[in-house]
Amino acid sequence: MKQQIVYLKIKGLKPHEEIRPARLASLRRKILADGVFTTPIFVDRKTGVILDGHHRIAAARALGLRKIPAYLINYSAAAVKVEWRKGALPSATVKAIVLCLAARGRLLPPKSTRHRFPVRRLDPAPRLGELR
Repeated sequence: MKQQIVYLKIKGLKPHEEIRPARLASLRRKILADGVFTTPIFVDRKTGVILDGHHRIAAARALGLRKIPAYLINYSAAAVKVEWRKGALPSATVKAIVLCLAARGRLLPPKSTRHRFPVRRLDPAPRLGELR
């Protein structure tokens, strides 16, 4: 699956999971200390649903950033795998749950799903000033 980084406006992206406040605080401190954003989020190309990176996007908001590095994903592609952490459900079923809840503004508990993508880090990582 070929992926290209884009810089998305944070406003309008749709979460599907809640965040852990302690994890948010820790990640915010790390990003601020490093001065760079090293890991993109993953977003469904069609719906704008955040698939991976809820804590990163919350940290970006807390830092006053308006844009975030992201991979736009074709979520219906068979290459995109997702697991339900609290039991076995087919990937297609979990995808449907994620999209349905996000569309309704209802959030799953933190870390309810695990998405698998081949690419993670940005090189070179964008400086925070580039994301304002």
